Amino acid sequence: MGTLYWNRQKDVQVNHILVRITSHELLRDVPVRTLQFQDQVLLTLMKLRLNSSYIDLGVRFGISSSTAFRIVYAILPALHQVVFQSVMDKIPSQTKNRMSMPSSFESYSNCRIVIDCTEMQCEIPKSMQSQKLTWSSYKKRNTVKKLTGVAPNGSITYCSDAYPGSTSDKEIVKHCGILHQLEPGDLILADKGFLIHDLLPRGVSVNVPPFLFRPQFTHAEVEEPEILQGLVSMLNGLILE
Repeated sequence: MGTLYWNRQKDVQVNHILVRITSHELLRDVPVRTLQFQDQVLLTLMKLRLNSSYIDLGVRFGISSSTAFRIVYAILPALHQVVFQSVMDKIPSQTKNRMSMPSSFESYSNCRIVIDCTEMQCEIPKSMQSQKLTWSSYKKRNTVKKLTGVAPNGSITYCSDAYPGSTSDKEIVKHCGILHQLEPGDLILADKGFLIHDLLPRGVSVNVPPFLFRPQFTHAEVEEPEILQGLVSMLNGLILE
């Protein structure tokens, strides 16, 4: 099954990346030899995208569930280096974004990235201090938190390191390094929680839905934020899929 799907891949760039993965130095001593490298990478991608059980993957590829587990944890380091560190080392420029920008972004044509933070539940740390740091008042559980960025076309183009769940969105933006990649004229779209205007490099702007400081918004204040909120919510939904 895996080989048939693999051979139908027509995207040259993706194929080039996959070839780099299969020839990566971290995979020279992979202990599993019952499957071709291409199928091992495909198995790992299926685990990441579909979260299939190791039993299911074992049945599909004709191997044991323990072998499927070993394959995933052997492939992941190379996958991280080739796909994340070398391909996603820099967020796409405005020029590149415009090549695939949907019509709904016409009013935000200089948008470089849409950002949001994602929280994931973690095990309760043994240390009381670590428990305090990872406790999320929003999720009401211990979590780790990452800043994720999406291009206007829906592609995930940035992912920060993990921070304790109690860390504010603003602090993550400040320390994760994404601001160093921005250039004058860039626009960031974000949700209300990102009060980061004072952190932005010169010439970079952020557009967030407005807060209500009086009895009600004007018609103009309602119309544009509704469009903005719709775009941000749509793209942020991709992060959570």
